[in-house]
Amino acid sequence: MSSPSAEQPPNPDRIAVARILGVWGRIGHVKIESLSDIPDRFVSGARFIIGERAYVCESSRQQGKMLILKLQGINDRNDAADLQGAILETPASETPSLPEGTFYHYQIVGLDVWTTDGRSLGKVTDIITTGSNDVYVVQTAEGEVLIPATPDVVTQVDIELGKIIIEVIPGLL
Repeated sequence: MSSPSAEQPPNPDRIAVARILGVWGRIGHVKIESLSDIPDRFVSGARFIIGERAYVCESSRQQGKMLILKLQGINDRNDAADLQGAILETPASETPSLPEGTFYHYQIVGLDVWTTDGRSLGKVTDIITTGSNDVYVVQTAEGEVLIPATPDVVTQVDIELGKIIIEVIPGLL
């Protein structure tokens, strides 16, 4: 089995949902880091893609802070080791719809951020989930800026145009 690259170029028709961290046990289980904001993404029968190959989840369980998956066709430690570092993806078309004005993290990361007065601020590189609202990590020319994803700051999110417009409130920048 050839080792799938963890550095594959992103495919816009797929969503990265997990990263395989390593092997668990002797019969092909893998430890994963979930990248998904859908809690039941890793149920038995779920379908994933690694590289160009499709896999079905035979079983999953929580082990401390880790998720342990058994993928169909991965039957020993060596097969599982070949997948270390790989990204599990799922077709974007299989992602449940969200209410209007609500977005998945994968839709936000990578968007350009502009101010309401037309100034380009930077690009969203990460999202921090807090108890009350998300916080967008924006890489600017001067460094990272944290932007609260609240209605008084984020005035528009346009996925089609690839941009977010923010109102710069006092103390934000």
